[in-house]
Amino acid sequence: MKIGIVCYPTYGGSGVVASELGIAMAERGHEVHVFSYQMPFRLQFKSTKITFHKVAISDYPLFKYPPYTESLANELAEKIVEFDLDIIHNHYAIPHGTSAFLAKNMLRDHKVKIITTLHGTDITLVGKEKSFFRITKFIIESTDGLTSVSEWLKNETYANFNIKKEIEVIPNFIDQEEYKEVSLKNFPDCKKIPVLCHISNLRPVKRPLDVIRAFHLTLQKIDCKLMLVGEGPGLDEVVALAKELKILEKITFKGNHADILEVLPCADIMLLPSDKESFGLVALEAMGCGIPVVGYRAGGLPEVVKHGVTGYLAEFGDVQGMANHIISLLNNPDQLKSFRLKSKEIAFRDFEMNKVVGQYEEFYKRVIKSSVWA
Repeated sequence: MKIGIVCYPTYGGSGVVASELGIAMAERGHEVHVFSYQMPFRLQFKSTKITFHKVAISDYPLFKYPPYTESLANELAEKIVEFDLDIIHNHYAIPHGTSAFLAKNMLRDHKVKIITTLHGTDITLVGKEKSFFRITKFIIESTDGLTSVSEWLKNETYANFNIKKEIEVIPNFIDQEEYKEVSLKNFPDCKKIPVLCHISNLRPVKRPLDVIRAFHLTLQKIDCKLMLVGEGPGLDEVVALAKELKILEKITFKGNHADILEVLPCADIMLLPSDKESFGLVALEAMGCGIPVVGYRAGGLPEVVKHGVTGYLAEFGDVQGMANHIISLLNNPDQLKSFRLKSKEIAFRDFEMNKVVGQYEEFYKRVIKSSVWA
């Protein structure tokens, strides 16, 4: 198959999954083209057979904001014809789905099919905004094939947009081969005190202040450190709260990391108290390293983290409950070890790359065989 993948080049889950899917499809012998405004960071560090197309953005002075949607649509249309692409797979509905719809309609006689994968905030935040709601609903209903990364997100899409189109649930994934050489530096194996970890873009939906509050409550019972990975608009508030609680010296700020496996092995427990976590890719990555997760029972996270088996999920907003779970695990080395082993087992049983990529490959084939615009 000749596959075009459209994604954001950022550190977020949709860009990571899109890049890794493209790499895996290329390794399976498919011709893969990736479209974005800059090279996705995962593609920068891996030798692949992928062709990258950088979308040129106009700097004409008439435009206050560069018209990326139209530029992407034009680039897609040109490359669909030039390379005779079979599939355009959009990751994140806005604006990629809009651009693909325009490109397909510019090429009415071409066989190309459009697939859109919903990743989370394109439905739960951006798509629900009044300024995007109608166009998001239209793109969802107009795509030839539609997938979501969790059952929860599938149900949210039906509830929020009142659509009847079938949504195929295909979860996020990790490559077991990449985790084989991971060597954990976990407490109590080879550290004097445990390390908690939080990885996110520090936006309000990730509730980084709840991470700080849970860490503060944990410190009152057990000595530990917190490693914060990522950057974002909430960083100043995080620092201010840590100063107020007099725990700033206990926190290490690592910034953005292109290779998450450089930092994850230093952690003992991953903290993920998100407001709405459509899947929780970082939770899966932690589990792949054998690191249990403590977070909130929100969104699609319970589909990844098994409460009492690979981690603990407190009720949404229950910071004290999170802290109690953290303290319980750190005070029980045997249970921590059991959670580590189960985390790796379930991560590679249910979310291994080859298994999930195979689902995408079969889905592509079914969509290509369909004879009408869905």
